[in-house]
Order: sequence, then C-alpha cells, then structure tokens
Amino acid sequence: PTRLVNYISVNIVPSQTDLLAGQQTVENALVALNNSTEAQGLPELSAFVVEPQKLSQADVDRQARLKAVLDTLSTGRAALVSRNGNDYTLAKLMGKTQASDKVTLDFMAVQGTRAQIDSLVAVLNSAVAASPLVAQSQKASEISLLDPNSAMVTELIEGRATGTYFAPDTLAQGGRIVRVAERAVPTTVYDLAMATYTVEPSNATVNDLESGLQTYVNSHKTAK
Repeated sequence: PTRLVNYISVNIVPSQTDLLAGQQTVENALVALNNSTEAQGLPELSAFVVEPQKLSQADVDRQARLKAVLDTLSTGRAALVSRNGNDYTLAKLMGKTQASDKVTLDFMAVQGTRAQIDSLVAVLNSAVAASPLVAQSQKASEISLLDPNSAMVTELIEGRATGTYFAPDTLAQGGRIVRVAERAVPTTVYDLAMATYTVEPSNATVNDLESGLQTYVNSHKTAK
C-alpha cells in the first residue's frame, strides 16, 4: 500500500532580535580588544573563536579585505574585517616585524659516533662538499617559518649561517646533518589575533518557533 505523508519544514534561523544582539556582541568585542593588550580570555570574546596567526606580506596581499584593514591599523588595535551573512571576522594587530618567512633546508640522516659525524660535517663544509655522494644524499625541503608547527625548525636554525652544515643532535650514535640552503629575503610579518563569530538562534527564538509550529499542528489535524 502507498501512503501520502505531509510534513512541515521550519528553518531555525536567528530572529531580528538575535541579529541585533549579535551585532552588539561584535561591537562589545571590538571595544574590549582595543582596550586590552591581550586577545585571549576576554569575557566579551567568550562567544568567539580566537586564533593567533602569522602572515607574510604576500599572504596579506592575497586577502583584499584583510589588507585594507591592516593598512590602517596600528599595533594593538582591532577592527572588523568582514561580515558574511551571520558570520563576523575581527582582526587585532599584535605586532609587525621584518623577518624571513621561509627557508630551504638540506638534511641527511647519518650513522656513526659523534666524532665521526663532526668529522663529516667538517668535510661537507670544505671543498670536498661538491662530491656526487653528498649531492645524492641531500634532501631539500622548503619550510614556512610562520607555520605554528615550525617552532622547532625556527629554534633549530637560530643563529646558523646560510650554506653551512651542522649537526644539531646530541645522540651518541647517529643523527642528522642540516644546512640552511636558502633564506627568503626578509618581509613584513604580521602577528595577528583573528576572532570569528557566528550569530546563532537564541533559546527564545527556538522556543518561539517550536511553539508556533505546535500551535499550527494542533489547529490543522488533517491535510485539508
């Protein structure tokens, strides 16, 4: 047997009151961000997702809205970057520096005692370093220094001269030999706190919608 089923679909979306409250939440957050040196733990940002970001000038240039905001922001200030429907994005400029945003590393895994590894490093840094064996052993890897996961790399190469091999490990046997093959030319690096917020239907709005639906159902017992 075939049955005909009628159903009612109700979109649960923010009410006009919710939207106005959301706009006020964003305005309160901007005031708090501009009155504080911090961007984390502020009560006014409890409904926001706040993430630190480091962006190079090239990264910023690819984001027209963000660039327009950062071109006018001074350090410590925050502003609205965009509103897309019910989604808001704020940015606070925590700092701005000149630094390399990426490096290319040559590295190889080696076996031997610490003395043997140190001896190999000395050979690599001599004229013999152009040997075919060394060229075949090297692996080049470009690494972003702005990636949060690259903190160990930043520490590893701190103070190391470009083009010089070194052995960073302190193991008794085996380890790595590393060379900073190339450092990107220093560029402007922006230290940002990005805060995102979405206006959601309030409990009152959901309850009103459910109540209205129930009232409709109670007064329409059939599909006629």
